[in-house]
Amino acid sequence: MGWVNVPLIGLDVGHGSIKAVSLSGRHHSSVLFAGLVELAPPETVMVGPRISSGLASLSEEYRLARQPAAVSFTERALFITSLTMPAIPDDELTEALRWEAKKHFSCAIDELVVDYLVIGRDGHADGAMVEVVLVAGERAALMTDVEPLKQAGLNIVAIDANPLAWVASIHNRSPELLEGNVALIDMGAGKVEVNFVRNGALRMTRRVTGGGQDITDALARELDLPAASAEQLKRQIGLENPGQALEQARADRFSEVVKREVNRLILEIQRSIEFYRVEHRQSALQRLLLGGGTALLRGLGGYMAGYFEAPIELDDPFAACSIGKSGFELIRAQAPRFGAAMGLAQWTA
Repeated sequence: MGWVNVPLIGLDVGHGSIKAVSLSGRHHSSVLFAGLVELAPPETVMVGPRISSGLASLSEEYRLARQPAAVSFTERALFITSLTMPAIPDDELTEALRWEAKKHFSCAIDELVVDYLVIGRDGHADGAMVEVVLVAGERAALMTDVEPLKQAGLNIVAIDANPLAWVASIHNRSPELLEGNVALIDMGAGKVEVNFVRNGALRMTRRVTGGGQDITDALARELDLPAASAEQLKRQIGLENPGQALEQARADRFSEVVKREVNRLILEIQRSIEFYRVEHRQSALQRLLLGGGTALLRGLGGYMAGYFEAPIELDDPFAACSIGKSGFELIRAQAPRFGAAMGLAQWTA
């Protein structure tokens, strides 16, 4: 596989935002641009128009029309699993994996998009086996996701799974972070995705319902706040002392609500980790890497450290990049949200 000659736009379309990155340089070490646009609340605007409006904002600033783009859709729950299969010819393996994917969908097999990545081989001759990561989704649903991007004039050259794009971003930058057993926890607005990597290869993905938007909704409901004010306070205070921003009674209630919602997410992450350890017969994790907008909640890393034995780190996809433009500081502060977009910008044909 070789690098794409024309710089790609890596486009991560999420529940609450769109992230776009374009890189240059032999090792994709220089950021041409990195853009972030927050989407309108989902209860006020339909999904398609929300995305179209967000893309229009990005296109106006970065001229995205007709540019080649590799994309992922965070809200689209693709089926992802790791399998061990007999080392049969490629065409037979492809067909076998199509039927394996079909077990998890009600639609006809021809209505599926199925792809796989070989992550290991074991054994010799008749006993040889191959390890693969299988990814599948319904073609019609993916085409629905792509339509607003096409209408915006983007040239879609690849659609990738969000976890695989994030893993690629880390592997290209700091492969040592993926050694041993590692959990990549993508904490978005609409969901939390717990991705398990062993020695650089994605092994399992579990999606937890709920995310940062649930914290905002709970604050708005229980403190009787407008949604925009609840979101602002959540970002401003997070898990830190809210005493200076709110009067005491409301400050106490604020902390109770945020901790309750975060604890619910932590419990689901713990359950996912235990499931992985049992299902894959693995020992303790070496680290937890946090990404996504909710990972930026003030005080979250320190708070979570009390619930997990493994060290917790905030992912920084821009760590190995040179930044040539002024005004990048605002985007730099949002770095954990760009893991998948960085991996997509480095997509190989």
